Amino acid sequence: MSVDNPLVMALDQGGHASRALVFDRAGRCVARGSCDVGETRPSDDRVEQDPEELVRSLRRSIKDAMK
Repeated sequence: MSVDNPLVMALDQGGHASRALVFDRAGRCVARGSCDVGETRPSDDRVEQDPEELVRSLRRSIKDAMK
């Protein structure tokens, strides 16, 4: 990457997965990574996710996108 050709990474942490997308200056997606995230349902009206797992999944997504 150079100053003339910057890249931008966007992170998305959704209900079932974390994603990292890398875009070039023209807005084209040039790389991506994703990692599934687990959830527990302690009751019918509640969904929980482990915050440490969320952070780990974002880090894995970033590493995958940077390969």
